[in-house]
Amino acid sequence: MPGIVEREGEYYRLRLPEDRFLDFERFEALMRKADLEEGLAAFKTLRQALELYKGPLFGDDPYGEWAEAERAYLQERALSGLLRLGELAEALGYLEVAKEAYARALKLEPFLEEAQRRLSFLKG
Repeated sequence: MPGIVEREGEYYRLRLPEDRFLDFERFEALMRKADLEEGLAAFKTLRQALELYKGPLFGDDPYGEWAEAERAYLQERALSGLLRLGELAEALGYLEVAKEAYARALKLEPFLEEAQRRLSFLKG
C-alpha cells in the first residue's frame, strides 16, 4: 500500500496512520496513567490495561526475535501491573480479583515468589 511501507535506504519503514489502534500502545498508555494514580482509580485503570494484555507480543511469530526487547518489556509491565492490581484489590476487599491477578501473574512467570506468597495467603 502506498504510504504505509516506505523504503528508507537499505531498510523499509512501516508508516501507520495516526488514527490507528494498537493494543500494546493503548496498554502502555493505560499503564503510565495507572502509575500516576492511587486507590480505586489505579485499580480501574489497571484492570482496563491488563484486559488488553493477551500474552507475549508477536508470540505466535516463529521469527519474532526482532521484537524480543519489546516483548520482554511489555511482559514485565504486565507482571508488575498484575502484582499491583492484586495489592489494590486486596486493599479494596476484592479478594477474588486479587486471586485472579496473582494466578495470572504466575501463568506468565511461574516462579514469581511474591505472587505465590500472596495467592497462598489468600487461599488460606
